[in-house]
Amino acid sequence: MHQIAPRTAERIGSVARGIAALCAIALVALPVGSAVRAQQTGQTGAPQTFGAQPGAPAAGTQLGRTTTAPPPPSEPGLEVRQFQDWAVRCGRPAEDAPQTCEMVQQRLDEQGQTVLAIAVGRVPNTDDPGMLIILPLGIWLPPGVVLQVDGGEEVPARIERCERRGCQVELLLEGNALTLLKAGTEANVLFQIYDENGQPKVVGVPFSLLGFTAALNEIMA
Repeated sequence: MHQIAPRTAERIGSVARGIAALCAIALVALPVGSAVRAQQTGQTGAPQTFGAQPGAPAAGTQLGRTTTAPPPPSEPGLEVRQFQDWAVRCGRPAEDAPQTCEMVQQRLDEQGQTVLAIAVGRVPNTDDPGMLIILPLGIWLPPGVVLQVDGGEEVPARIERCERRGCQVELLLEGNALTLLKAGTEANVLFQIYDENGQPKVVGVPFSLLGFTAALNEIMA
């Protein structure tokens, strides 16, 4: 699995602070063990590693069928605008704070449970946006995760920590990673779990990139 560049690793800890405090996914708690349960309903024969070399496809078992969640409901003090599969939420974290905006997307399984939640927002002291990903508990932490856009190049990211609501991935979107996301139509978040037989499996949850660029332009304007 690819290593994160030192300069990126040094800055990546600030990404979560760059996501607006009003972030909707902060309230999402993913079901414990849902990664394992969903994987058991998918295909078999997933590889035990990600891409064998830079740029190699990191094909993995899909976490069953997932769909994009409906737009989040409006809340007092929040303005919500939809850009295809991304919702942009703007508001003030505090009464005297400036308005901040974020773009969010959630993926639901066949039972309507959230199996992936993503927010993108500004990061202090940089022109690059940050991405916050919440994954289910029960995943294997050491390998981290990989984002793969349209079945192509891999973008590695590390799992920062796991809390009651799920495991948190923070990624600074700069350079090639941002270019890939803006040009793509679908990305896959790939990670490893142990199945019911104690064997490591690579599984993935897709998310839509339709509307990504338009929503990003809105929050970064």
